[in-house]
Amino acid sequence: MNAKFFTSKQFIILLLAFIVILGSELFKSKNPNSDAIPYINILSNVSIAILTGVLVGLYFEIFTREEVYNNMLQHFNISKEVINAGLTEYYPSFSDFNFRNYLVKSNRVDMYLTYGQTLFNTYNDTLINIAKQKGKELNIYIYHHDNIFIDALEQHWANGGTTSNTRQKILDTRNMLVLQFNDLKARKQLKAKVRLILMKRHPVFYSFYRFDDSILFCPSKISHVKAVKPFAFLFKKTNNDECVFNKCMTELESVTSDPNFFEKYEF
Repeated sequence: MNAKFFTSKQFIILLLAFIVILGSELFKSKNPNSDAIPYINILSNVSIAILTGVLVGLYFEIFTREEVYNNMLQHFNISKEVINAGLTEYYPSFSDFNFRNYLVKSNRVDMYLTYGQTLFNTYNDTLINIAKQKGKELNIYIYHHDNIFIDALEQHWANGGTTSNTRQKILDTRNMLVLQFNDLKARKQLKAKVRLILMKRHPVFYSFYRFDDSILFCPSKISHVKAVKPFAFLFKKTNNDECVFNKCMTELESVTSDPNFFEKYEF
């Protein structure tokens, strides 16, 4: 459970009480015969009582909060591992997620997907707007047209019928992205840090999209029927090293671990 041990108000009270106690003792040591000693003692004792009360209250609050937290997990049949993973939302369909809104409000966006022709056509105007903003970072990971997994992917989507010409769609997406970001750069409108990484060796068994400290995780659907929409999960970064956000970022780093595994465009 991730929770603050005490609030800012409690911290201020503890700090003031500690300062008063320390100041009182310092005053008494330097002025042992002062007429103010009785009043200083009263002030010091009150501060000690306040300090003790706050600390005792915090002790019980922390343990009570932990007990309530565990009871809630047990009641809803949720394990701590699910909480540590950072799961916050479930979307029955990818289209239920407000993709544009997350794009707009995020400073760093990472996309890991096959080629995303439909996605880029839908949100291209927003991506261009992001590229024009200083301080933004956009990293797009898609298949290289020579990726070793394309043939198997085409067989799956064709399902015994006509191939879907995935390689051409990848090339079309790459050319569109390179053209528009180079055009922004030529017109000196490109302010963000933009990278396009074309993956030669890595598969896309699932896609994910990073929006600052959140990850939209989308398992690849099994059905070849286009009407079947993939579902998605939204995860937040947690303090747990094994949370989904951290694991996805670790996998993303492996994509560029070997120069032979990818082709990169930096704009």
